[in-house]
Amino acid sequence: MNIQNHSYPILIFQYASILSLAAPIGVLWILWKMGLDNDIPFLEVLNALIKEAPQSLLYMLIFIIISLSLWNIRLHITESKIYYSVLGIPTLWSIKREDISSSRFNAKYDPPYYYIKRNLTRFNTPESEQQFNCKRPLNPMPIF
Repeated sequence: MNIQNHSYPILIFQYASILSLAAPIGVLWILWKMGLDNDIPFLEVLNALIKEAPQSLLYMLIFIIISLSLWNIRLHITESKIYYSVLGIPTLWSIKREDISSSRFNAKYDPPYYYIKRNLTRFNTPESEQQFNCKRPLNPMPIF
């Protein structure tokens, strides 16, 4: 028996990780802009921030760690269970395959090629649509 373990990145978490980086990048950009306006090097402005509010570095580090962990959330599908992992560490919550009564692809999330193909294909029976879904690759487009 061929044991397959598929791992998929979850796009919504990757978008959330980019948004969580917006706060520290915004603060650093404001500091850099303030330094440019006052002819002060960026490192001096950053050093003054660290002297006045050392916890700000901790906040930025926390945002970066949250962003890194959100970016690395993966959905794992094995023959026995379905679960998420964060940074390669499986979470405690998982679903056993026997507990899933049915599953199907949601046409709303089709990539553009399959969206067009689905609209041009005429499905006479539910079995023909199911056969179309089975032929469709799970991850046809690369996710960055």
